[in-house]
Amino acid sequence: MGLFFLKTILFLLIYFLLLYAAHLGISGWLGIERRKIWSRDNIINEHHEKVDRIHKRILMIVLFSCPVIDVLYDFDHWYQNPYTYILVILLSGSILKVYMEWKYIGDKREYTYTIFETSFNIVLLILFFTLGVQYLNNSF
Repeated sequence: MGLFFLKTILFLLIYFLLLYAAHLGISGWLGIERRKIWSRDNIINEHHEKVDRIHKRILMIVLFSCPVIDVLYDFDHWYQNPYTYILVILLSGSILKVYMEWKYIGDKREYTYTIFETSFNIVLLILFFTLGVQYLNNSF
């Protein structure tokens, strides 16, 4: 059990290093100024701030209600699982940001960057949950 936590930390470290490398690579490839990772400065305008605030409230409600729903009900299919809705809501935040960048920023490279970064993050998460869990349980 002790090695499990060490392997998990190592796997997360590799995950975040790959995200950072993709962040540097995509911004360099598109020729845009590098953004701060996990920054709160990603708001485009006042309208985006209002919509983002509503989105975050919905996310918090879903985050707190999904474990309760999961305990109360038994689900037969993956799309009925409430954790799928958490992923959809997290993805919708990126879609919201892409839309606001497309609508209010003239440079199309900005929203292209957001699309690439979100896509890379989703691919890494899918790899983490499909390959990584088996690797953590069976390796070393």
